[in-house]
Amino acid sequence: MGRQLRKVVYCPDRWLKAVVGRIAENQGKGEHT
Repeated sequence: MGRQLRKVVYCPDRWLKAVVGRIAENQGKGEHT
């Protein structure tokens, strides 16, 4: 957990893009379904 937290703080752009992408995919699938 500690390592992941450090990575999130070190690379917020990558983490944000990954989270936003997942949320967008989930929302899109939910809306389509």
